[in-house]
Amino acid sequence: MRRLVQGRHIGIHRSPYRGSAAEFAEHRPYLPGDNIRHIDWRVFARTDRFYVKRHEEETNLTARVILDASASMNFEKKWDAAALLAGTIVYVLCAQGDAVGLTFAAADAASGPRAIEPRRGRMHLHEMMDVLGSAAPSGAGSITEAVDQSIPRTTSGRAGLVVVISDFLSEDPDALNLAFRRIRKLGHDAFVLHIISRAELDLSAVGPTLYLDPETGEKVETMPEEVRAVYRRHLDGHLQRVSGVCRSLDFDHLLVVAEDGPGVAFGRFLASRTQRAHLR
Repeated sequence: MRRLVQGRHIGIHRSPYRGSAAEFAEHRPYLPGDNIRHIDWRVFARTDRFYVKRHEEETNLTARVILDASASMNFEKKWDAAALLAGTIVYVLCAQGDAVGLTFAAADAASGPRAIEPRRGRMHLHEMMDVLGSAAPSGAGSITEAVDQSIPRTTSGRAGLVVVISDFLSEDPDALNLAFRRIRKLGHDAFVLHIISRAELDLSAVGPTLYLDPETGEKVETMPEEVRAVYRRHLDGHLQRVSGVCRSLDFDHLLVVAEDGPGVAFGRFLASRTQRAHLR
């Protein structure tokens, strides 16, 4: 986490509170009633004054992974990459002792439960992995609706982490901006994994091609080589608008090409988080 965390349990994340965890924070003068076990006797030997060692308390966080399970994610290898990334992130967070929840941004019940509320523990991890393993993208879906329905309107003073995984192809950047602003207003940290296939980037088909919108059923027949330049201009504009929304809110944004494999994407994910954490 790049921000202080106010969790309910001991964990690995920095807390705004002071406690007796392993990481030293500062000294303060001894006050009547302080436990003498916390006195730094080495400092006393040098200064002839009593000082108490204070430590940063470490805590757990509450994380929510929002996964786009709409039909557009079933193109090429997008769903495989997205589901594996979601599973990997869920596993790492659970292994850290964090409370993790999983939300599917899809309207079709065939995609599995719409939301699994954040909890801790091995059984909870198995439940989420089972759901991820059996889920299949279908129907229409909206990240903005998933945010509205799965992110509580209040944090009860406990800000957490939100990870969003989607292709964002059907998302209105203005609506996305409003949803993400609510995440920021509640004090959450967020990471956005923007999944896209190489075929969508390059529009690489040749000759007369029939394109089908998997969410609306709309069909368009065209010659890719004749529309490629205009298509790429519109696509680049959309990608930049989504990225711009994230940057304006200080959310991490990572464009993931599905064919590169989830291992490459997760490595970049961790590198980005580490770099940003060092810059705080």
